[in-house]
Amino acid sequence: WFPLLGSEKFGINFVFHSSRFYPVEQRNNIQLPLTNTKHPFKYQTNERVLNEMFEALFMYYRNEDNANRLPIECCRVHFHKLGENDDAETKRFYDGLQQKWLDAIQTWRVIPTEGNGHLSMNDRRLRVLAPEFYENLSSEKREQYEPIMRQFSAMVSAGVGEKKIVLPKDDLIRWSQIVAEWNKDAEETFVTLKQVCECIKSRSDELHQFLEWLKELGQESLFEEYALIPNREGVLCKKKDLREGKTIPEALYRIARPIATSKLEVLVDPAFADVCNLGEFTRENLRDAINTTIRDIRSKTLEQTTYDNYYRRYETTPRLLQETSLNVTIQQIIDYCSAFPTEAPSSLRWRMMPCVCDIFDCDFRSITIGNEPTEGDEKPAELYEVSFNYLIEYTMYYLSRQKKDWLIKDEQKTERYEQLLRFVTEYAESARSNSANMDRLTKYAIFPNQRYELCKLETLKKNSVVKPDFALLYDGVMRKNIEAEWVEDDFSELVT
Repeated sequence: WFPLLGSEKFGINFVFHSSRFYPVEQRNNIQLPLTNTKHPFKYQTNERVLNEMFEALFMYYRNEDNANRLPIECCRVHFHKLGENDDAETKRFYDGLQQKWLDAIQTWRVIPTEGNGHLSMNDRRLRVLAPEFYENLSSEKREQYEPIMRQFSAMVSAGVGEKKIVLPKDDLIRWSQIVAEWNKDAEETFVTLKQVCECIKSRSDELHQFLEWLKELGQESLFEEYALIPNREGVLCKKKDLREGKTIPEALYRIARPIATSKLEVLVDPAFADVCNLGEFTRENLRDAINTTIRDIRSKTLEQTTYDNYYRRYETTPRLLQETSLNVTIQQIIDYCSAFPTEAPSSLRWRMMPCVCDIFDCDFRSITIGNEPTEGDEKPAELYEVSFNYLIEYTMYYLSRQKKDWLIKDEQKTERYEQLLRFVTEYAESARSNSANMDRLTKYAIFPNQRYELCKLETLKKNSVVKPDFALLYDGVMRKNIEAEWVEDDFSELVT
């Protein structure tokens, strides 16, 4: 009897049998090429017979119909790879078999694809996965992540300006393993992780699982190299550009973002916070970001300066927000300042915000955002003080720019007059015990005189004795309207 070559580990999953073989004595193999052998004729005959069989097989599978039916396991080509210390002639034999089979099998249309029939591996459209996709995963993890590997690998293009690559329809990892056995160094055959990462440009429903898979592979370094992790706006960022904001609830983020947009771009999408370890973005960080932005806004509105060429000096020339190039609106600042730690606070901000909203024709929409829990005597971060003080002062500047007809029309006080009165009265109450509030109150011309012209508080007096008829007489004789120096009666309690 003669050996069935291939019934044991040989390198291919075909069985070859011939009575022309010269077997070894144990009858479990054929005689192989060997340097300095006494019987070269035997191994030369064996090699010739094998080549004849191979050529017959190769010819059969060059036929597309035959190749289409070839099972995936019959596509394995993995002959013994001998080292430099092994017999040179035997090594030549096995190396020759490996190359002969590779040259043949890569031309067979054996790999099923979606929409392109069966393709051969030498078709430049066809790609398989590089070993880095799966070699560190257990069989269970490979099965779990294979759909993700397929979905994201399919985004890779065959070349610059070319269509997307084609992947095996089924058994993607198995085909990838088989092709890697053929020739692991053929780079043009494989999709790499870096190629996939370069193609990811937007957030998708499956992105989280993709990043989990990279983490399973131990490929977290790709998070630093490529923008793969979305921030709260869905923009993909590198790991180094992100922070976790677990103490920043969505409601707080939504009112803070329009003010400190660039500084809050670092907040990772909460659904992706578990993908990698990120530094913390705390409420103190949020406070500092908001305060820095508000100070910058202040410098370009209330404290804007221009150079006077005549006097050769800088002068303060305040502006309204809409007169600048800032991308912040008064509504956005009002929304931010309308957040409170409890539903029924008793703060000055709570009392003033409805007044401010009336002046700017905005609805007062308060929201409740609880303070961050603290330990012992530690106080929570004060998020709104700087913004609120700016808003109050900005409102005062806005009021100071209004004309007489804003307060009175057809000799009747307007609704605006009542809004001004409520605003000033409420704030003046706090100013009596707070010097900073008093400084703001007296800085702007927001007090109407009896001619309904807005003036600074320091320029007005309270009229408690002079009757209107005398004021007219004084005006006629002195050519000076004394009513311009008297505060409007409704505001008189605010003037000493």
